[in-house]
Amino acid sequence: MDGHNRHAICEELAISFEVVEREFSDADDAKMWIIRNQMGRRNLPAFPKCELALRLKELIAAKARENQATSTGGANPHLFLNSGKGAPVHTDKELARMAGVGKDTIAKAAVISEKATPEQKQALRKGEESIHAVYTEIRSKERQAERIEKIEQATAPMDALESIGEYAVIYADP
Repeated sequence: MDGHNRHAICEELAISFEVVEREFSDADDAKMWIIRNQMGRRNLPAFPKCELALRLKELIAAKARENQATSTGGANPHLFLNSGKGAPVHTDKELARMAGVGKDTIAKAAVISEKATPEQKQALRKGEESIHAVYTEIRSKERQAERIEKIEQATAPMDALESIGEYAVIYADP
């Protein structure tokens, strides 16, 4: 599951090592263990930790859904916990806790994972850029694109009128 590189190095250098066997209930539990184990690396910057945590998003969301039961019904339905399943799980809070960052930071990292350039991601992985700075840059470019689109939409009818010719008349209700 883990330590393949260390194992190969020990074999190559004839260094004795100990193998610890672990049992997992399923592949998802094994995946969670591997990622949580990687989170313990001290030299790992915030963004790679967020990336690792985000890999578990679907697994944690599934556990959160397991902790919920059907609605109590009525005009104002409320979800309630299944008995014995544990406390409610909030996916974003759990991911943030695992990565050692705040809820807003994990949300920004999710946006970055989806929309950042490979260069931006590489700079984040090396610790050369902050999550906040890259997120702000992405959002700024999105807002600028939205403004340009609105301007183009607003000027489209005028462009159509100009193509009719100089005798175009606009009628409006009084």
